[in-house]
Amino acid sequence: MIKKIHLLALSVMISGFINLVPSEVQAQTYMERQQQQMRQNQQRQRRLQEQRRQQQRRDQMRRDQMRQDQARQNQMRQQQLRDSMYKDQARYNAQQEMMRQHEQRQDQYYDDLRRKRYYDEMNRKRRLDLQRKRRYRQDQERRQDSLDRVEAYREKMRQMLDFN
Repeated sequence: MIKKIHLLALSVMISGFINLVPSEVQAQTYMERQQQQMRQNQQRQRRLQEQRRQQQRRDQMRRDQMRQDQARQNQMRQQQLRDSMYKDQARYNAQQEMMRQHEQRQDQYYDDLRRKRYYDEMNRKRRLDLQRKRRYRQDQERRQDSLDRVEAYREKMRQMLDFN
């Protein structure tokens, strides 16, 4: 309660003091306050502009960073695609080479098989030919033997007939 009275008395004294101050002084202080407020407003405006500029710079830097990151990611993706394509091409080339070698081995196998059959057939024919020649020679030798025996028998008979 006492505090309220003191405050009331103090406010009455201040308002009385203000009323005692001449109007020119009031006008001057009012002008000074206006100028000070204008300066403060200008400073506030400058600070706000500076903050906006800094925010714009930060935003621009963030956008630039995002663009750079995006470009880096695109480059990495393109490099991965190229690497993948090279690997696929290498894999394809390796498969083609394996197929070519397989076909070459198959061709070689069938060539060897044909050659073996050819030589087997040639050897079979040669054996048959040799057998035929051997039989023919043996037959000739037997005939000759038979002829020689017949001739020997005739000769013997002639000698016997000549003896008599």
